[in-house]
Amino acid sequence: MRILIMSDFYPPLLGGLEQHAATLANKLAERGHDVAVATTNAVADVDATPGQRPRNEPGRPVAGPGPRIYRVGHALSRIRGAFSDSRYRVVPPLADPVLVSGLRKAVDSFRPEIVHAHGWIMFSAAKLRESCGVPTVVTLHDY
Repeated sequence: MRILIMSDFYPPLLGGLEQHAATLANKLAERGHDVAVATTNAVADVDATPGQRPRNEPGRPVAGPGPRIYRVGHALSRIRGAFSDSRYRVVPPLADPVLVSGLRKAVDSFRPEIVHAHGWIMFSAAKLRESCGVPTVVTLHDY
C-alpha cells in the first residue's frame, strides 16, 4: 500500500510527534508498504548554508534510506521573526493555502492510496482531501 504520512514536524527535530511519525513510517516500510512523509520545511531552511539552497528543497523528495520526505512551506513560515525558534514554525490550526498547495504537490508526485495526518497539519490535509479524494486518517496528538 502507498501511504503518505503528514506531520507538522519530523526528525531530525526531536519531540513525541516527530518520533511517533518517524517510527510509524519506518515500521510500515519494513512491512513492505511504500511510505512517504510530507512535513514542514523548518529543517531544510535551518540546515541551509548562508547563500546556498537548503539541502532538501521544499516540495522535492529527499532520497536515501527510509521513506521519501517532502518538506513543504506554510504561510506563517514566510514571516521572518514570527517564531522564537526558527526550527519550530508551528502550522496554523486551519487550512493554510500555501501548505495545501505544497501537500498537493507531494500527493501528485507520490500518488498515495491513503493519507495519515498527525498534528495541526490535519486541517490542510482535510482541505486537500476535499479536492483530491484520497482517503485520510487523522491521529490526534494533543487537544
